[in-house]
Amino acid sequence: MFSRSLAGLTLMVCLSAVLPSASARANSVDTYGQARRLFEAGKFREARDLVNAAITDDPKLGSAFALRSRLWRVAGELALEREDAGRALARFGSGKLDADSLIAQSSAFIAVGKLTDALRSADAAAGATGRSADALAARGRVLFEQGQLRKSERDFSAALAARPSVPLWLYARAQIRYELGEMPKAIADLTEALRVNQDFAAAFGLLGACLARQNDMTRALKAYDRATLLEGEYIYPYLGRAAIYAKQGDEPLALKELESAVHADAHDYQPYINRAEIHWRANRRELALADLHNALIAGKLTPEAALSIAERYVSIQLWREAIDAYSRALGLSTAPDAAILMRRARALEAGSDPKKALSDLDEAVAIAPDSATAIAARGALESRLDMDKKALEDFTRALRLAPKQVDLLVSRASHFARNGAPQRAMQDFNTALQIDPNSAAAYNGRGALRANAFNDSSAGLADVSKAVSLAPQDQGFLFNRGILLLKNRRYLKALADFDAALRLKGASARVLERRAQAKFEFGDHVGAKTDIDAALELEPQNATAFDTLGDLRLRARRYDQAVRDLTQALAKDPRLMSAAIHRGRAYAALGRSREALADLRRATEIEPRSKEAWTDLCQLRRLSDDPQGAIADCTQALTIDSQYGPAYFQKALAELSQKQYTRALEDLDNAQQLAVRRAEVSLAMSAAHAGLRQYREAHRAYLKALVRDPSARSFFSGFAPGHPNGKDFTAAIGEFEPQMQETPRDPAVLVLRGDALQSADLFDKAVVEFTKAMEFDGLSADAYVGRGNALSAQDALEAAEHDFSRALELAPQDSDARIRLAVAKTLRGLHKAAAAELEKVLKNEPKNAEALLRAGNVAYFAGDTKKALSYYQQAVSADPLSAAARNGLGLGLFALKREDEALENFSAAISLNPLGDRYYRNRASVWTARRQYTNATADFRIASLVNTDPLQIDEYRRLIEESARRSGEVAP
Repeated sequence: MFSRSLAGLTLMVCLSAVLPSASARANSVDTYGQARRLFEAGKFREARDLVNAAITDDPKLGSAFALRSRLWRVAGELALEREDAGRALARFGSGKLDADSLIAQSSAFIAVGKLTDALRSADAAAGATGRSADALAARGRVLFEQGQLRKSERDFSAALAARPSVPLWLYARAQIRYELGEMPKAIADLTEALRVNQDFAAAFGLLGACLARQNDMTRALKAYDRATLLEGEYIYPYLGRAAIYAKQGDEPLALKELESAVHADAHDYQPYINRAEIHWRANRRELALADLHNALIAGKLTPEAALSIAERYVSIQLWREAIDAYSRALGLSTAPDAAILMRRARALEAGSDPKKALSDLDEAVAIAPDSATAIAARGALESRLDMDKKALEDFTRALRLAPKQVDLLVSRASHFARNGAPQRAMQDFNTALQIDPNSAAAYNGRGALRANAFNDSSAGLADVSKAVSLAPQDQGFLFNRGILLLKNRRYLKALADFDAALRLKGASARVLERRAQAKFEFGDHVGAKTDIDAALELEPQNATAFDTLGDLRLRARRYDQAVRDLTQALAKDPRLMSAAIHRGRAYAALGRSREALADLRRATEIEPRSKEAWTDLCQLRRLSDDPQGAIADCTQALTIDSQYGPAYFQKALAELSQKQYTRALEDLDNAQQLAVRRAEVSLAMSAAHAGLRQYREAHRAYLKALVRDPSARSFFSGFAPGHPNGKDFTAAIGEFEPQMQETPRDPAVLVLRGDALQSADLFDKAVVEFTKAMEFDGLSADAYVGRGNALSAQDALEAAEHDFSRALELAPQDSDARIRLAVAKTLRGLHKAAAAELEKVLKNEPKNAEALLRAGNVAYFAGDTKKALSYYQQAVSADPLSAAARNGLGLGLFALKREDEALENFSAAISLNPLGDRYYRNRASVWTARRQYTNATADFRIASLVNTDPLQIDEYRRLIEESARRSGEVAP
């Protein structure tokens, strides 16, 4: 904190070959005493000259080297500070020292980072001198370095009571009081110090900071000005003035002051860091990064500053730069530092160098073998590297050392969760919360476990919400809750959480990526593209951003573009499993099976425990006529997660091709229970029942498919929606024709045959089959329901109504038949009669989701929107996985001009059934009403790809062209 000319002095001391004389030694001690008094008075220049003279007279005077070490510290020359401290300690040796030497030794220990030894020396000095003022001040210095501010204040106060008005001690006590927020007391100390030494530049600098803290900016600026006049190369006043101007919104003046600070001392890191922060807030990324680099190579950089720079690089995922900064911090540290090694390990792992990361953690554990935190950190990395045995050993060892350390329990719980031991994970999370009921990290981890491993979304969301309430400023918890809300199709709340997370400091690129995903799910294609572009601008080398962009292209059915973006993601990070999965799906949708197979196998090699990768591989092998391989892959996925519905569905389809109908039915039932509630599952169940000659059950399954999606035609779903790979339902049932011929007069056979014909829109032929069934069995309610459906599809509503009524005469408790009767009446405009039929169903089955949905439709068509909305809400409550109910709710909300909520519900319907073109069309209508035509165009386009019915092609083409024209774009 004085002229850097001190730093330019040579350290070379010409030593005589003979020992100094007694008189020279006496002169040295006397000169050193004068230098120390000047130092305590805050007269650093004068003290510098005398201490150098003392060292020249007696190069073995350890106390003089200790004092010069402190002068180097004042000048910010930390390397020279440690060098002279080392010389001092070497000269003191290990023998018995007098009180003055103990005080000097204590300051030297501080310089080399040995605070425990420093305190021991200061205590010994205090004991040897009967608590002299100098010894108390020395101990106060050590306590300050240890962060024990109150104890440090007491020692300096005692020292000042014994020797009043020592400027350096007053300054030191003012520093403590500044840190404690006691500005009036700090200002009083500084005023007293300046009364004794009016040229004490550092005291004026600290006085400026205290006044600024009290918002007395005018006097603060005057104090900084005075400090600058006294010492032009003392940078603290420039930094203080810059902070004031920045707070006042005067960026040009703030930058000017920081430039002056750089000119005053180009070797100090602080001006660069402060200027980088201003540039960062103003979105001048390149200038900010340039200043961070300048700070990192500054000669006076401290380990703490290097760490702060590293953390900034981490926040923007510049891993290589972060690693360099951590390495710089390690190089500047007085001793190997396990904490810095642990941080560098995290950056190395994130930068795709897990082996070096593990090496750092091995070194950290070697340095601190009793550090439970270091051991657990190594265990966490070993867990991620699938070194499960070693990971568990490390976690167990760490918890033996610290059995009640909550973060260790959370880490081990995460390991168990990752390795398919959810019960043990839950036990650790619960134990952590018993120890600390306010552990946000434990709530966050338990929430993720409940949502993912136990499929309990509500409980999971409640836990993560608790974590957010405990730590509302933690970006990670907000981010995680946003992810769960997104998974639960609560898009508006998810977007609110991502917005809130972006307002906090942290890794904004990853939040932008997920907000882009949420906006896409919400149907905001423009907003999604804007967010992903912003993420890529922040982190052009971020592989996950390209992966997210590729995934969005994939779900928009732009497969070629998806492949291009995902190839970039894998080029930047060849081990990014999700990118390999997504590109495999894109290749499969393009019919490039060989490339798809390579990518999906690559994904399973990168992450052998990825249920998604194994399920996708299963689907691809099924579509490639390798059912045995498909079954093996889906079995592997279910070994990883026995509650993963899509794997059951794909496995069942492979089993169907192998004529393993009983197994297929079991797996289809599991898929249905585990949230795969699409029409394709019911169609597959119908085919499996047919294979087992259970024709009536096959008919019932077909009716369920009609409820879920009347346009569904096939269960042989491929990777490209709208283009099923394999037979349609009609052809699938046709395969059973030989066995069905064995019982030609069986009404159930004829009904199923009619269902198959109706699925192919061959309504006249379907009616013939249903009528035949009636001729063989006039009491077959199924035949009347089937024919009623076929007649309804031909708009022969009166005849259909007659058939449904006859079915009810034969089976009065058949709620499905009564619902179909109500639908027919609704289509005829007989709303009261339709409502009456539905009330009969709801009286016996108040939570019948389809009846509630149809009641909503009746009210909607009758113009009672509020009543319709109530029914739709009840339908969604009764069956949250019903896409049709969500669609109905969207219609009701849209009619009431609650457009955001309408968009959310249409989006949820799309998520539940991505093959329902009317859901995209309805959402596009909302975007059109909001005059956001680009989003509408995108939705109309996807709808046209999903529904390949030739009758719809021209209509969708017209809608796309009209919407594109309004947006000023060229129709895709």
